[in-house]
Amino acid sequence: MRADLRKKLVFPEEVAHTTLRPDIVLWSKAAKRVILVELTVPGEERIEEAYELKKAKYQDLADVCRDRGWKTWIFPVEVGCRGFPSQSVWKMFGALSAEGRVRKTTIHALGKAAERASMWLWDLKEVKGGTYLGVHIDEKMSMNTHVATTAKKANNSLAFLRRNLTSCPHDIRAQCYQTLVRPILE
Repeated sequence: MRADLRKKLVFPEEVAHTTLRPDIVLWSKAAKRVILVELTVPGEERIEEAYELKKAKYQDLADVCRDRGWKTWIFPVEVGCRGFPSQSVWKMFGALSAEGRVRKTTIHALGKAAERASMWLWDLKEVKGGTYLGVHIDEKMSMNTHVATTAKKANNSLAFLRRNLTSCPHDIRAQCYQTLVRPILE
């Protein structure tokens, strides 16, 4: 058995050559059987759609495995983001011969883990915008706030120069403008 835990694993080459990486791959060389498990945590209203998408994603890989003589099963399993395990989870554990209390407690733990992970995501604060490399971008991916802030900063500097350099010669005022205001605008 191989699972993606902190490192990028590759699909077992004795089964098939592919760049696809299911979340869990169980295989037996002796029995020439392979089980592909792909976990998804969609919203409860999208469970059926997520199942179909994952099944279609790995169908070609399953066909290649079958062509190479491997008995192959695909188990796209969905646990809703509120912790609801779909029927595909129950079917997978049934196919793996997990029965009774073991199956029920394992599925319950899986649902709780998905719910905890989703709660962590929901607790993240919504950000209205941010600054990246000195450019302010708002939640609509607009730079209007950045332009307005930059213009205000340049106008403040220009007003400072007008207030304090009224009696200076034109070439000094131009040099101060180029030194203090232009870099803000560029």
